[in-house]
Formats: sequence, C-alpha cells, structure tokens
Amino acid sequence: MTLVDNRDGCRFSENSRFFSSDASIFPERDAYGNSTTGPVYPLPSISTSNPRAVRYAAINAADNMAARIRKDSAIHPMLVVIGLNEPPQAGEPLDAGWLAAIANDVTHRDPRGVATFQAGQTAGKYYNTQPATLASAFQDLASQLANRKGR
Repeated sequence: MTLVDNRDGCRFSENSRFFSSDASIFPERDAYGNSTTGPVYPLPSISTSNPRAVRYAAINAADNMAARIRKDSAIHPMLVVIGLNEPPQAGEPLDAGWLAAIANDVTHRDPRGVATFQAGQTAGKYYNTQPATLASAFQDLASQLANRKGR
C-alpha cells in the first residue's frame, strides 16, 4: 500500500465503508513485517472487501507479532491476555485456545489435551474470565508480576 499526503480521490475520507475502493487488497505483511497469510488461518482471499479474509489476516498478523515478542531474549517480556466473556451481542465467542497460545500459557491444553506452550519463548498467562471474576484475575496478575520482579 502507498500512503498519500492528501485526500484527493480518496473514497474512504467520504465514508469508511468505501475503504475497499481505495485499497482493494491487503499486503502479505503488515507494517511491522508480520505475515498476514498464516500460520493460524489460511486466507480465502486477500480482498479488503472480504470480511473473513480481513479477520483472518488480522489474527495471523497478531499471532506472528506475539511470537516475535515472546522470543525477545533481552527483556523476556511476559504477555498477559485477559479474555472477558461478555454475553454475545451478535458476535462470536472468544477463542480461548488462540488467546492462551498468544500468551504462551504453560498450563493451557488444546481440546485433545496437547500443551500449546512454545518452548524457547517467554511464558505468559491467559485469564479466561467473566465479569464477576475479573477482579480476581487482576489480583492474581498483580501477584504474578510481584513474583516476576527483578528478572
């Protein structure tokens, strides 16, 4: 994609629904170099007018960014992911498996019982919460961070 300094001929500036008129396909890599084409979901297309393709590309880019962050051997960042399960509002439920994989939670197992932890990457924590359990998740997180202090 090419960025321009003005709005001449830009349909998106008129209405956000016209985005695909200005950018009909999305790139194979995001602005930070993360692949949009895998590994979580294969893309049905690279069209910005295909909602599923855009969603899958965003998930792939986020997954690749999280892997890059977890591999940082200088600061060993810990990713914490909080999945707040609100009642669905015409949406879809959280993907707890993917969110736990993003965090690289040592305790998480996929539906077949297989660990999703990536050795050689910093371990994180996934909290699968409800509104009523959010406070306890934050308390546990504070404890986790206090125990991590000085690493």
